[in-house]
Amino acid sequence: MAGAQTVSPTNKDVPKLSTPFVAPGQTAAPTNKDVLKLSIPFASADQNNDGFVSRDEAKKVGVSIFNFDAADKNKDNKLNLSEWTLLRF
Repeated sequence: MAGAQTVSPTNKDVPKLSTPFVAPGQTAAPTNKDVLKLSIPFASADQNNDGFVSRDEAKKVGVSIFNFDAADKNKDNKLNLSEWTLLRF
């Protein structure tokens, strides 16, 4: 085929997916937008405004004892802002 031209597809020929492809059995990684929806502001959890979130205050906003204990690095039974950021809801 002398003189035949080959045509390469362009980006406009490829359909756009609304979400990234995720293989069966896998889950998509959370985005920053998702993480912000899940976290509870420190100021909202610190109901008595003492600068710490007690075990009871944490429990009221849905923090498990397991997660609270893991975040309480200095083991004083309260979370400061730095420790609060370690929580996984």
